Parts: sequence; C-alpha cells; structure tokens
Amino acid sequence: MKKILSIILTGTICFSAFSSVYAAPVSENPHVIWGTVKECTENNGSLETSDPFDFTEYDFNIKDSTLIIDAATGTPILSEKVMENQPCYVYPDFAYENYTPNALAVIANIPQDFGAPLFYTVKDIKQEGENLKIKFVEDSREFTLTKDTVLDRIAPYGNPTIDSIPTYDEIKEGMKLLIYTGKDNELEKCFLTPHMISEPQKTENISVKINGEAFEGDVYIANGEVYLPLRSISEKAGFEVSWDNDTQTAFVKVSENTVSLPIGNEHYKINDTTFVPVSFFTDILNLNIEF
Repeated sequence: MKKILSIILTGTICFSAFSSVYAAPVSENPHVIWGTVKECTENNGSLETSDPFDFTEYDFNIKDSTLIIDAATGTPILSEKVMENQPCYVYPDFAYENYTPNALAVIANIPQDFGAPLFYTVKDIKQEGENLKIKFVEDSREFTLTKDTVLDRIAPYGNPTIDSIPTYDEIKEGMKLLIYTGKDNELEKCFLTPHMISEPQKTENISVKINGEAFEGDVYIANGEVYLPLRSISEKAGFEVSWDNDTQTAFVKVSENTVSLPIGNEHYKINDTTFVPVSFFTDILNLNIEF
C-alpha cells in the first residue's frame, strides 16, 4: 500500500523493524519517517517503510531548501549522491491532505550500527556555566552543549553559509539544529541550519505578482518564506474557501479534494485573516507567483 502522509506523525513509536540495521530516533513526538531508499532524484524521493508505519511506501518532494546530509560524513550532498537500498530518515514539512510533502531534511547513506544525526527544533535554552542546556520540540530529553561540542553551520549543498564559527547567542528558540548525540545526552556536534520557525513579520519590501497581476494586499515573512492571505487570493482564482471556527481551520476545495489548513501548522491568523505560505498557492493551487 502506498501512502502520502497528511500530517506529521505523533505518538510513541516502536523501532524494532530496523533495529538490526540502524537505530531510529528515540522520540515521544517524532517528526520523522524512516525506511530504505527506493529512489531519489533531483526533485523527489521515495522510501520503502515497514513497522510501525501502516504504509509501505513514502513519497516526498526535494526542494532547493532541502538539507540532504550524508550521515557518516555529516556533509551536505546532492540528491544524486543518496544511495538506493540504504537506510534514510526524512524530516517532512507540514503536508496537505492528498499531496506529497516537501522534505525539510534528508539524512541519507546511514551505515550499519551508526548513530545518525537528528534534525530537531529548539524549544527551550538555558545557560549553566560554560554549558548550554537545550530542549527540543521533538524530544523530551534535555541535551547539553559543552565546550567540547563541535559547533558549526550547515546549509543545503551549494547554498552559501556564514563563514564564521557560531556562538551560543545565535541559538534561538524555533531554530532547527542538526545534532550528533553522545553519552549522557551530550552533543558531540551541533550544526545551525537555515531553517527557523518564526513569527510572521509584515513587510513592505516585496512586490508580488499573481498570474501576471500585481497583488495589492498585505505580505508577511515567516520561516524564510513569503506568506499571503488565503481567502482573497484563492477566491479570486476561482477556488471555494470555508472556515470552521470551532477547529480554527480553513478549507479550500481543489478539484475533487478539500484541503484543510489548521491554524498553527505553519498557517497564521492575523487580524482575522488566514495567511499561508506561497508554496501552498504554487504547489497546490498551481498559481504563478512572481516577486
């Protein structure tokens, strides 16, 4: 059975299916799919999965912003360097129902009995002496960044990154880190990534054209992406939009499907208007948006 996830998985997972090959991330709220690579091209990939998932195949899109990491070397690679039939973790972005999710990060080419890195979102930070105590959204454990931790930056292959060693002050809540863990939950390596969950900020510096017409409404920036109002753009393009106040969810009817956009899953309610990322309009509604 082939499956495209519509939400990020939650709940405690049993990891026995792949224990003879590699250890899946221990987490109470995993935002990760794992399996063996069936194929990986420039624009998409597919995993063969097993227990505990109730599907045997998982498809995902690869974007320019997708961080693809060779697990053993810890370096960014091109998708063509992802080896087939090898263990792999995929950290997906929020996915719309019946649509293939985009991969935020792909941890590939995982050797046997190897502690692969984790792609986690910072939830809480506190400094204790020379150490930094970090809690993550995806894991209940508290990790320790020490003076012996290798602290650096990482970005998708070919993307520019800041050429300086990061400091503790640069690690913020909402930032996604690539971490290698050691004993007693100490971090052996910690890489700052370009991915960041942030509150939307209004901008006047971006001009937007939708299907060739200038857009006159509000524009916001969050999580490194442009956000635009859902209803006005969707309805102008001929799509039906509805709202459920009880669940705080917007719905857009797209052909035979109805796509749900709950507030809080990378969708924002600002002044009674739902704002969603540009990728929704381009990937789901197939609108042409230019900046």
